[in-house]
Amino acid sequence: MIQNRIRSIGLLAVAAAVWAQQPAPQEILTLPTPAQPGSFLLARSGTLASSICRDQKLRVWALPAATLLRTIDLTGRAIGVAAISDDGRWIVTATA
Repeated sequence: MIQNRIRSIGLLAVAAAVWAQQPAPQEILTLPTPAQPGSFLLARSGTLASSICRDQKLRVWALPAATLLRTIDLTGRAIGVAAISDDGRWIVTATA
């Protein structure tokens, strides 16, 4: 048991050392939204992004221009999961 703890601590130390050598994350794109984003979806094509925001609105943006395409009010719906179809034509949501 003591060996397992020492081995785990050693692996954590190595992981921390590797992580520290990584460059700091850089902002690539900002998506304009008046409310804090919650769950985030990205179409496989990379040309569409969506987020269910804290104000209970689903927002859809065109990428890479970050143009807001649509806002859908989800008030009163407890969305548990969401997905974008491979072709980006559909956003599917399911209530919890």
